[in-house]
Amino acid sequence: MGRYSTLPTLYNECRTLTASKLNKWGYIHPGVIISGVINWSRNGQTTGEVSASLCFVGAFPVLTLNYCFNKEPREFTVQLTSRQSNLGRGLVWYFVCPKTGLLCSKLYLINGYFVRRATHGTGFYHTQTLSKSDRVKMQLYERFFRCENAHMALYRKHFKKTYKGKPTRRYLTLMQHIRQGEGINEEQLYI
Repeated sequence: MGRYSTLPTLYNECRTLTASKLNKWGYIHPGVIISGVINWSRNGQTTGEVSASLCFVGAFPVLTLNYCFNKEPREFTVQLTSRQSNLGRGLVWYFVCPKTGLLCSKLYLINGYFVRRATHGTGFYHTQTLSKSDRVKMQLYERFFRCENAHMALYRKHFKKTYKGKPTRRYLTLMQHIRQGEGINEEQLYI
């Protein structure tokens, strides 16, 4: 008989909704009801979609999500609220987590419900599940490819190394990436 998986939830693979993206896409307008479809894709293929309707008629907007989870239709409602920006430029929008009532800027689809990340205690990011040797190899690869990209950027047409006799910040950053990646040879990457 099959058992439930005990593997941790990987936040990198969860579908997410971000309040700032909703604002950017034009969903948040006072006095208006806006409907649309939100798609998730990976490598150009659609992996999921949600029908979203945002009603901003009262004091606080309410986002209604219609979607299927394991071939079971669901309707989910999330309230939004805003706070003044710390820069003093307008409002910053947040979701009110349906389970905890706390504010969050991003909701994750975990076990069929959109909740904040801290609600689900056993989740990890992909890099947290790697072994120590895998993390060391990932750092080596990152340094190696950052060095390669720095070499290509350094020899692009119209790249300026100096401005008024002083090295540019971009040039200094690229040189730092090159110095960090110089000690790595390709044989270390394949071990």
